[in-house]
Amino acid sequence: MIATIATVPNTTIMAKRKRIIYKIKVLYQYPARRHNTYEEIPFRQDWTDSLETYQNAARRQYELLKENPRTAENMISPDNPVHLITLKYFHEYNNLEVIALWKKIRPILTAQGIIAYGVVEITTRRHYVSDKKYYDYPINQIHYHFLVANDLSESELRNIFNNACLEAGLKNKKPNREFEVQYDAITNRKEFLRKCMYILKYDRYKHEAILFQRHTGINKIFAINGWFNKTDDSGKRIDKKTMWKDIVAGWYPDNSTTTQRQSHKITIQFSIPCYGLLGILTTFLRKENSHDKCKTDR
Repeated sequence: MIATIATVPNTTIMAKRKRIIYKIKVLYQYPARRHNTYEEIPFRQDWTDSLETYQNAARRQYELLKENPRTAENMISPDNPVHLITLKYFHEYNNLEVIALWKKIRPILTAQGIIAYGVVEITTRRHYVSDKKYYDYPINQIHYHFLVANDLSESELRNIFNNACLEAGLKNKKPNREFEVQYDAITNRKEFLRKCMYILKYDRYKHEAILFQRHTGINKIFAINGWFNKTDDSGKRIDKKTMWKDIVAGWYPDNSTTTQRQSHKITIQFSIPCYGLLGILTTFLRKENSHDKCKTDR
């Protein structure tokens, strides 16, 4: 089952040069993970295997952002917004160049005291087939989304990110601009959760997800200066792995988690062979067709 992303002719040339950093053909479901139980799947953090594992990883990050005390309901308001900074590169870079640039930019942001959660994405370009019909295809460029929690103004944040890129060696003068910094303020909890879905390409935005090639070395997500600040009763900070275990434990009633997992695993192991070859093929083709439609007929 392979879903093909709409591409342009020069993609073949870029692939031959081995500079392309995104996947052209994407598996909907990774074969070795098809029979995992529902509870085990979210623990798998893999952004490159398939669209299914991508959504599982995005779901995990979304739930962690949702439970983080830094962005609780009473912490986001028009007077105390969460800042969304988008850093776009205008030039094409291979994976080694992307990593080298980030190694220069991140220490500068850390030294400035920026508290942020970041996501790296493949940039897309829009192609119009007609006035009303178009599709977006990926290009070999990336951009960063930063959720920033510092109590700073828009101009101060723009200056910090601009200076960090300039110190890293990027240019910001026409006609050879190499980056751009965009700003948006998130003033309520509902908008924050929607933006989290958008930058992670999760749930309602899953049809926009573009996967990186494997072994590029580019980290899909990152945190700067301790974005996750949940603590226990003693005041000790809780790590993300423990936070995730608590979230999963809250999905089931007490003393029934083990029983539910075992019954669900048995159901999956015995129902799939009895389902029949025709039913399996029908299900897989339906998923593949729906994914292709999301990717091309938007």
